[in-house]
Amino acid sequence: MDIDWEDPAAVAGWLDEQREQVCWYLQQIQADCHAPPAEAWYVAPYVALWQCRLQHEDHALAWVISGDLPTDAIIDDSIEHPRDALQAFGDRFVQRARLLLGGRVPPEFENELGDCTRERLAELGEMLMQRGGLLQDTAYEGRNW
Repeated sequence: MDIDWEDPAAVAGWLDEQREQVCWYLQQIQADCHAPPAEAWYVAPYVALWQCRLQHEDHALAWVISGDLPTDAIIDDSIEHPRDALQAFGDRFVQRARLLLGGRVPPEFENELGDCTRERLAELGEMLMQRGGLLQDTAYEGRNW
């Protein structure tokens, strides 16, 4: 069955799934928010950007990205706009992709990827490089904002 992404109900359902993924991820990294993450920007069904205030770390602002890419979080009060958060995630993904393409596992991926073959690391690096580049391009392009 093809999903009609022009249908608000389909988009709302996808956003609900992404919010659940983000809440699970925040639990995994032990980042407790005052309230459920709020959507900040999205392009369904590819990427969603969320923000929340943490209960710890002086109520720091957390940005979380989810969708057809690795779920990740950046805790940084200096990032005030979704565009800047998207750029930061793009930069981070490209930086990690370079390590993977060089056959090295980024420290934050050691548990998940520590025993991957060099070929698998290269595949993941290519995917992460592509996603990171798309995030950077989207953040750069003024018509998206």
